[in-house]
Amino acid sequence: TFISTAAPDRLALFDQTFGHADATDDDLALLQDVIRASDAVAATETAVHDHTRQALESLRYLNNPELADTLADLADLLITRKS
Repeated sequence: TFISTAAPDRLALFDQTFGHADATDDDLALLQDVIRASDAVAATETAVHDHTRQALESLRYLNNPELADTLADLADLLITRKS
């Protein structure tokens, strides 16, 4: 999402920083600020929740309630955890 919507200068910063072992802490902090200031994080979180909702809705078609409950618990754990 960030890459598809970022301005050229933001993309250049991303390309010069992300995945480069020689990036400084300041470079990485700036990139982190740029990404946070974009709507990329919110858009990604929305997509995660939308896909999770669709997956949870599809669990009703399982003929195994115990498995459905386990998968629902796992989905909940994954979308509510903090990194």
